[in-house]
Amino acid sequence: MKFWVLATIALFGTALAPAQRAYDVRSEIRFDQRLDEQLPLDAEFTNEEGRKIKLGDLFGERPVVLLFAFYRCQGVCAMEFTGVLEAMNGMNAFHAGLDYDLINISIHPKETHELGRAKKRDFVEIYRRPGGQEGIHMLVGDEKNILRVTDTAGFKFHFDREKDLIDHPSGIVIATPDGRISRYVFGVSYPSKMVRDALITASANKIGQKVEQPSLFLCWQYDPETGQYRLIVKNALIVGGMLTVLILGLSIGVMSWRGSRHRPTPGHRHDKGEA
Repeated sequence: MKFWVLATIALFGTALAPAQRAYDVRSEIRFDQRLDEQLPLDAEFTNEEGRKIKLGDLFGERPVVLLFAFYRCQGVCAMEFTGVLEAMNGMNAFHAGLDYDLINISIHPKETHELGRAKKRDFVEIYRRPGGQEGIHMLVGDEKNILRVTDTAGFKFHFDREKDLIDHPSGIVIATPDGRISRYVFGVSYPSKMVRDALITASANKIGQKVEQPSLFLCWQYDPETGQYRLIVKNALIVGGMLTVLILGLSIGVMSWRGSRHRPTPGHRHDKGEA
């Protein structure tokens, strides 16, 4: 029995080690809530039309939904874009270009404004409301300016230049007309009422409250060869490894117990034909 205990412990260590490494390596991938921080409005980008602009050119009149996603992604970024569109379409009598603006900043420094233009065209076609052309903005920029904004917003991601991979969290930022962070909504699905309430708060240049982040933090790794994301669930890796080992240990224990029940005891041999 001692052998099986030691084997279970060894298996536990083996199953847990990779999960722990994945967790440690990506522990910097997170979305910190930095309420009332002033976004760097002098950061420079290129809009979907190829024009050089400053971030502040898109602020001043209306609150802003700020998203950090890139255009070639078919994984979590696509889900974020879909989530934002659903939230926008679900806000009745509250229109982009009239009541608020949507700004996406691509976090991939190699993307071009043509990709942003294609994404805006898709958005406007699906949104189909007055003001869509004026209120939806798809930006690209260099790494320096991207990081100026994402660092201020607490959006911590990792860009592997050699492998062209990106690990990042998901969520949106609601900002006031003067460019201060008012609220966060995490994940890839954004309830319309929550976003609308946050925009109303931000429109009055007020700062909202911190929100509870999901207990299971999701990271997604972009694979440029497939154009898709590979999901890394940090806590799930650890818990999954523990459950696997627990099941293995229980199975081994049950088999060992059953074997001991059917094993003949010394001095009580029953040969065939014995009276």
